[in-house]
Amino acid sequence: MREYGYDEKILAQYCFSGKQPELYLAFPVHIIKRTISGDHPQTQIPYHRHDFIEISYVLSGRAVQRIDDMEFPIEEGDLCIINKDIAHTVISDEKINVRQIVLKFLPGYLLHRSLENCDAKHLICLLTNCEPYYIVKKEKYNSKKTLQILSNIIEELTHKQNGYDSYVFMLIQQLAISLFRDEIIDRTILDSNYNHIHIVGQAIAYIEKNFRDDISLKSASKDMNISYSHLSRIFKRQTGWSFTRYVNFVRIRFAEKLIVEDATTITEAIGNSGFNSVSNFNRMYKRFRGYSPSQYALNYMLPHSHEGEPQDLEADDREALVHPQVQR
Repeated sequence: MREYGYDEKILAQYCFSGKQPELYLAFPVHIIKRTISGDHPQTQIPYHRHDFIEISYVLSGRAVQRIDDMEFPIEEGDLCIINKDIAHTVISDEKINVRQIVLKFLPGYLLHRSLENCDAKHLICLLTNCEPYYIVKKEKYNSKKTLQILSNIIEELTHKQNGYDSYVFMLIQQLAISLFRDEIIDRTILDSNYNHIHIVGQAIAYIEKNFRDDISLKSASKDMNISYSHLSRIFKRQTGWSFTRYVNFVRIRFAEKLIVEDATTITEAIGNSGFNSVSNFNRMYKRFRGYSPSQYALNYMLPHSHEGEPQDLEADDREALVHPQVQR
């Protein structure tokens, strides 16, 4: 049975070509249900790394979670938390399939929203955690509550009712609080990284305010009265991205909002989102998304047909993608 997410297909293409993938999803949260079968090679996940924090929950079966050169047996109820830019894969038994819920989110974007919310300290701990991974056995944490939170995220991303992006943010925050209560995430992370977190928050706020203009790391460091090299180093360490890449992320996200929500033409969206030329926008967009802006506009307007998926999949096994927009 072929049942794995769009992200895994893109990653597979890059992994086999030896290239480092750019962000293929120009929004910060992605969740899927997937089945990996040992006797169906097409469902296997290539060894890969990405810019997202990944949290996977084992619904059923058993497998081996490989992270760098380490291998960990996982089974129903176990939770794996993998930090950004950590190489990993899942290897299933030939006779037993493993079914997982996999949540991925971009730490930089959620960190900005967390810094605006004085009650989001637990999520900040998760987003700025320097540990490469956690493997949490089901008896060590509240697995039922975690499953319920993940199920609620899938529900929100499937129906996309008004305010769903804010609600998803709150659900991820709830997940972070639950992990904190179970002593999976350490509160001291926030205390030790506070100054760096505050600087990155200022930089992201500067980007969100000025992305339509011709901004750069140099202009941001001057506005914040901070060393250029110091800001560059801290921003990359905390978000996993360069300053310029994050600016392009914000611009693309805003351009898609204009195209979909405001029915703006692609040319107008380019002019209003900070790109200096159509060719630059098209090149950057394809690098982030993997296809052209016109394809995005067409596909987003059409109902998801799930072409190419097997017809015998259960409804709750289909992938759900979130494209949260900036609420201005």
